Amino acid sequence: MGQMIEHLTAELQNARGGREQQDTNIKAYDAETKRLQALGQPLDPHLVAHVATGVVMDMMQTGAPEGNPSSPPDGPQQNQPQSNPPSAGFSLPAQPQQGA
Repeated sequence: MGQMIEHLTAELQNARGGREQQDTNIKAYDAETKRLQALGQPLDPHLVAHVATGVVMDMMQTGAPEGNPSSPPDGPQQNQPQSNPPSAGFSLPAQPQQGA
């Protein structure tokens, strides 16, 4: 009899936990819906592409802002490939040495 009571108590707690999760999901969905309503209609991807193209064209016509030159470096370093490219913080496996 005691095992049955323990089992039913556990089932009741699981049901309450599931109900609480369901309430949380509903509140999150409601909050997202209200945010979307406050923002209005979503932006048209074609409109965004058109605006972005306009911004890039304006930047190309006006050049770099003063005090921030963006000209590429001159010299032979530009065309030489790097023998050991940077790892960007990742460990690379050791490469076997050739000719040894």
